[in-house]
Amino acid sequence: KRWAYHLGVGVACFALLPVAVAVGTGSIGLLTLLRIDYALRLAFDIALIALLLHPLSREYQKVWFS
Repeated sequence: KRWAYHLGVGVACFALLPVAVAVGTGSIGLLTLLRIDYALRLAFDIALIALLLHPLSREYQKVWFS
């Protein structure tokens, strides 16, 4: 059960990879990232990672899935 938490964090981080690569290579500019569809995708991906890595979530995982 603990491995599923780590898998969830990995998959959530992996979801940011295409956007990070596109920004790093220059195929997506800053103005494209400001469009509402890209901004919402980034916001939800970053929020998911933040909620998974939040100390209360980690404590919940340690208590219930040990």
